[in-house]
Amino acid sequence: MGDFPPTGKSVDSKFLTIFRIEEGRIAEIWVECDNLSMLKQMGLFPPPAPKPG
Repeated sequence: MGDFPPTGKSVDSKFLTIFRIEEGRIAEIWVECDNLSMLKQMGLFPPPAPKPG
């Protein structure tokens, strides 16, 4: 998730998984999640103001 500091907070996130099946077997998997929602729940979005100095 980048250079964000650890928060110790839990998040509730939904994921979307897409499977591509070829000849009855999984050929590819795509997973998408809502990173913006997770950052908001951790208190990291909007980003904290830079420290003066």
